[in-house]
Amino acid sequence: MPWFVPADLRDLFWHAGYDRPELYFDPEFRFGISAFREHCPDEELYTGLERLRTDLDTGHWYVLRRAADTSGSDYCFFVADSV
Repeated sequence: MPWFVPADLRDLFWHAGYDRPELYFDPEFRFGISAFREHCPDEELYTGLERLRTDLDTGHWYVLRRAADTSGSDYCFFVADSV
């Protein structure tokens, strides 16, 4: 069954900024995401945020977002059962 991340999602996890990329500029939002908090060196983070800012300012991000095919779903869940 397809599952799409709602645009007004309140449980702010990594994918919550999928259609709201400005969330990634908020340090509190990033702190709640372990991948940013524990695994992303500061230099890499700030380089990525600069690139995101440029892409948003130039409109390139919106072109890429429209081109992304999410017609199937945003997430895929697997259920595994041991035998």
